Amino acid sequence: MKRLIYLAITSVLLFFYAKCTERGDFAGKEYMPDMAHPVSYEAQLNNNFYWNHFGTEEDYRYYAQARKPANGTIARGKHLYHFSKSDTTAAYAQKNPVVLTKAGFERAEQLYGVYCGVCHGKTAEGNGQLYGDGSGPYGQMPQNLTKPEYIAAGDGRIYHTIMYGIRSMGAYKDKLNEEERWLVVHYIRYLQAQKGAKPSVDAFIANPNAR
Repeated sequence: MKRLIYLAITSVLLFFYAKCTERGDFAGKEYMPDMAHPVSYEAQLNNNFYWNHFGTEEDYRYYAQARKPANGTIARGKHLYHFSKSDTTAAYAQKNPVVLTKAGFERAEQLYGVYCGVCHGKTAEGNGQLYGDGSGPYGQMPQNLTKPEYIAAGDGRIYHTIMYGIRSMGAYKDKLNEEERWLVVHYIRYLQAQKGAKPSVDAFIANPNAR
């Protein structure tokens, strides 16, 4: 009888020992689980720990999902554009506030190639891949940005067009941030200078290797 009792006690101890030892991703029993699993809802974290959260798993998913920003707030690193799509007078009068450097020029060239070149072409004359000398998928030639009309246009007009788009051209405010838009304006000025236009901002854009 004593042997059976000892065997039973030993079996119970071994059972609990096996349950409390480290096993793969489970470290056994947790001391103060709140230290490892926060009670608060973690934004955009898909981890419903049932011991610490109240409500159903669907409740947790709702509270942890991404939310719209509070009214009147601006994301870190972003800037508020004060002009609406129809407010062109003041917007067109803006001057390019971004100082162009060699690194900035290289970035501007890249951005133009990705977002603008497919329509306006490498030289900004409107003969991009979409038009392709009339053989491309887009039948109407995009605007030639080296025309006197666009050379005479203020920096703000080009920026405003990038921001909101015009006619067949869509808005790029969700694709280029503020600095990138101004860099693209710089590069358009550079391409205009290659066609004989006088640089309107900095002589550097006519000769990017000068610095």
